[in-house]
This record gives sequence, C-alpha cells and structure tokens, in this order.
Amino acid sequence: MDFISYVAQHPESSPRPSDTPEKEASRESNRRNVVHCLDTRLRRLVGSILHEETAQAKAVRAKELNAAKDFILDRCRTETKHGQTEDVAATVDDFAMAFLHLVDI
Repeated sequence: MDFISYVAQHPESSPRPSDTPEKEASRESNRRNVVHCLDTRLRRLVGSILHEETAQAKAVRAKELNAAKDFILDRCRTETKHGQTEDVAATVDDFAMAFLHLVDI
C-alpha cells in the first residue's frame, strides 16, 4: 500500500505508457550493438587465423571462416533476446566461443 500512496503523491515517477517505446528502442539499439561488437570480434579472429595460414591454403580457409562467421552472426541476430543483452561483452564472448568451436580452434 505504501507504493500506491507514493505513486499517487508523485505522479511524475509513475510508469507511463510513453516509456515503453523508448525502452524498446534502447533494447533494439543494444541488440544491434551486440551484433556489431560480435562482427568486429569475429573479423579480428578470422584475420588472425588467416595470418598464420600459408598462401596456398589461405583462400580455401578464408571461405570456410567467412561462412562460419556469417552463420554465427545470423544466429546472434535470431537468438539474441532483449533480456539477454544486458551484458554485451558476455554475449559477444559466448558467440565468439561458438565460432571458435565451429571452426575447430
């Protein structure tokens, strides 16, 4: 009952329907940030892996790595839920580990 009386006395702090679109936009921005951060991390991983390959095998390995990178990015876009993106770094780490597991590194 204390909460109800507080909200009645302080209407500016009560939840408003107009907050919902802002929160939704923030969550969507956060999800896109996860995808952007993951894409950057995977590009660096692909580059470092290809740096160690010989010139002959580099083209074949690049195709394999880029296909795996695209698969993981698509999975991130479809599987990332709004509530799971509060910790962007942890989410990016999880998907980066999935990439490394996929390419057997």
